Parts: sequence; structure tokens; C-alpha cells
Amino acid sequence: IKLGVLNKYYNVLAKIIKPAEEEYEKKQDENTEKDPKMMKLSREKKEICWALSNILAGPIKDKLLVLDANLFPILCEYLISAPYDVAKEALWSISNATSDKHYGIIS
Repeated sequence: IKLGVLNKYYNVLAKIIKPAEEEYEKKQDENTEKDPKMMKLSREKKEICWALSNILAGPIKDKLLVLDANLFPILCEYLISAPYDVAKEALWSISNATSDKHYGIIS
């Protein structure tokens, strides 16, 4: 895995649009018309979290690259602020990262 890919992931995941995401969640709850832009961004974030979960299921050197790319704070934030499908993939990523005995990830 190359750090450039992780930097691209960071750029997409770090977009700060919480008010817009909250509005998207309200629209989902109300079963009203969905904003295509927010749906696309949410889908992108879900796919990136899914890709990260696969990377983080791999060898420790890949896990450390994700750690160096500073993606874990974003994944943790998604657990409380992202739509359910994104949060679920973020949780899988964190779970895969901490599934072995290497303490460099956990500490």
C-alpha cells in the first residue's frame, strides 16, 4: 500500500460537513427526498472505510501506514457522528486494526 492512497482517503474522510451530514440524517429519518450530493459523499466515505478495513486486516506494516496517515481519529469520530452505514464500516476498520497482538496500534 502506498501512502499517497492513504492521503487521498484522508482528504475525502476529513471533509468537515457535519451540519450537512446531520441534515442528511434528518432527511433519512423523515423519509423525505434525499440530497444526491450528501448521498454520494456518504457512499464515498463508506467505501473508503470498507477499503481501510481490508487494509487493516493485513500485515502490521500496512496498519502502521494507516496510523501514520492519521486516519484513526477520523474513524473514531465516525463512530459517533456518521450515518449508520459509514459508522459500521469505521467500526470494522478499528476492529481489524486491533485484532492482533501488536501494541503499536492500540497505544
